[in-house]
Amino acid sequence: MSRVTSAGMRTSPNLTPDMELESTYRRVRVPPRVVALFTRQLSAMLLGGVPLLQALDTLQHNEDCPDLGKVVTVVADLIAAGHTFSNACSHFPRVFPSIYVSMASMGEHVGQLDQSLDRLALWLEKDEALRQRIISALTYPALILSVAGTLTLLLFYTVLPGFLQIFREMNIPLPLVTRVVMAITDIIRSPGGWLLGFSLFGLTFGGVQYVLNRRRLRIIAYRWVLRLPGLGSMLKAGALARFSAAAANLIHSGLELTKCYKLAAASSGSPLLEKDAANLTKAIQEGELASAHMEGDRDLYPPTLVHLVAAGEEVSQLPELLGRAAAYYEEECNYLVECLSAAIEPLLLGGVASIIATVVLSIFVPMYSFIGNLG
Repeated sequence: MSRVTSAGMRTSPNLTPDMELESTYRRVRVPPRVVALFTRQLSAMLLGGVPLLQALDTLQHNEDCPDLGKVVTVVADLIAAGHTFSNACSHFPRVFPSIYVSMASMGEHVGQLDQSLDRLALWLEKDEALRQRIISALTYPALILSVAGTLTLLLFYTVLPGFLQIFREMNIPLPLVTRVVMAITDIIRSPGGWLLGFSLFGLTFGGVQYVLNRRRLRIIAYRWVLRLPGLGSMLKAGALARFSAAAANLIHSGLELTKCYKLAAASSGSPLLEKDAANLTKAIQEGELASAHMEGDRDLYPPTLVHLVAAGEEVSQLPELLGRAAAYYEEECNYLVECLSAAIEPLLLGGVASIIATVVLSIFVPMYSFIGNLG
């Protein structure tokens, strides 16, 4: 006979709680900003002396994100059943990533879960702010191109056909620009053109998904993107900032050094850093300093990061120096975001102006030619 848990999940006698969690909640997604806010609220309550279960009971009522409320309810149920907070969070990898679970686990191990969550909340907030700045820098040109493309499509579909029909009836020689615009208009207005467009869009979307799901292809694509002026430097600085900040927080929490660098690389967003993490951890296990390994790949680890890591290892203040590296690359990323936005705006305006000029020429050149013949 089935029963219903406090999380609203119907259970079966043939399923263990872990199997039910795996099948029901493993694919739940929660926005990173919501997780950061939850962690900040939970750490504040724990620092204020509120017991963990009571704090979770208070935070499970989340109207802005019901999915998080369900997850928190199940986490509280697991803790009440004898699980640790970190173990309960590990059941939801799309909500609480590995770095979250590891820092929470270390906090529990040393009896400082409240302080670990406080540092984790600060890292999540900074990481989300940096991620949003990078996304905004990429979203602005995409939005402008989408609006320009939509308006151009409407222009080709509604306004131009009338003018082009007049030109056909005039039976006069048409300039090249008009013939090109006429051909594009015919393609856009035909069902075959729309079918071709949707097919190309589907193939492009499927191709991007295929590349992202294949590690080797993702690395090749990422290397190609890094060669793009402005955009490549911004993505590289953002990845280094996230890598340094994550490593600083993990090391400060007392986690094993090899695991710190591995988790930091996984959270950086760079497939190149993630790929090199295995080599970096292997070098550390063999007794080599992390800075010595980084020195051998200056394309992946810039001199500033190498020098700061080396200084941190020398004076036994690695978390502090990695934190300075994170701040340095975050400032660099912010500067590159502003430069990229300033450079893209005139390029986009120039592209839109070129489209408008082409359409205007395709209409007025034949008209002036026809009026000249009449004269």
